[in-house]
Amino acid sequence: MYTEEEIDNYLGDALYPETPIKLLTQLILHRMKEEHYTNSMKIIKENRKIDIF
Repeated sequence: MYTEEEIDNYLGDALYPETPIKLLTQLILHRMKEEHYTNSMKIIKENRKIDIF
């Protein structure tokens, strides 16, 4: 889960994101940068765990 602070950094004053995909992508990239992920296989495995349907 993302913290309210992380979401607010990218959402700004808007109540809803312009595009949800863009917001999620920004949050993911930010989290990856913060956690210093360098193992692409770990990222791929984590992405496969997400059930979007």
